[in-house]
Amino acid sequence: MNKISISHIGLSPKDQLLIRNLSRLSNTVMGQFHLIEEEVSPEGDILLIDADDDHARESFKRMEKFKKFQSILCIRDKNHEAPKWLPTRYVITRPMVLRKVTQLFETLMEQNRIESSRHLSAYSVLVVDDSLPVRTFMKQRLHDLLGQDIAVDLANNGNEALRLASRNHYNLVFLDVVMPDMDGYHVCRALKTYHPMPVVMLTSRGSTLNKVKAKMVGSNGYITKPPTDTELLGELKRFIPEAEQRQPQWQIRPQ
Repeated sequence: MNKISISHIGLSPKDQLLIRNLSRLSNTVMGQFHLIEEEVSPEGDILLIDADDDHARESFKRMEKFKKFQSILCIRDKNHEAPKWLPTRYVITRPMVLRKVTQLFETLMEQNRIESSRHLSAYSVLVVDDSLPVRTFMKQRLHDLLGQDIAVDLANNGNEALRLASRNHYNLVFLDVVMPDMDGYHVCRALKTYHPMPVVMLTSRGSTLNKVKAKMVGSNGYITKPPTDTELLGELKRFIPEAEQRQPQWQIRPQ
């Protein structure tokens, strides 16, 4: 899986160590990011900048001339607002701790501040689940299996799923059953009515009754969490037959 890279300006060695340690937590949203070794590198997708650093403004202005980042994150000691010269509203106040950093990066992902590489991908999949660890797991596994041939969108509730489905075509939808406000059965029925596309229910409920109920609302499949690589590959091959020709490129990891 290609991780989202972070350029940085003015971060102390302690700050850099924290970000690198957090990026090793593959079971959280931070596992989707990595910090570039070289400071003031234009290669990143997003920029993390210490706005209180004496040289940060000058470094940013020089970089801004030839690099437009998808998102900018600001670190400050006390002030909860970014300085006027920095075009962002995302601020982390020190001390930098796991909760603060993770929440901000989760917000970036949930609000689609990191643009999808959909235009470079042959197939697209929507994962709907109210659990961030599950969404993170599914996105990572799908990318590990299909690489950059697949674009994975995430939704944390039924309404967001329907909004995304009304705007995009998906080759396959992995849909949780138990969610607040609107459960997966209602979402599946709505998807089949207004935005017909293959739906595989993804849930911890493995009873025959639940499988029958899922089929009654139009579900095309039913797998329990956490799914194995074999199960995911099976569903991908069923609904994206063209992808089977690319199977030698898939990287299947043991469970």
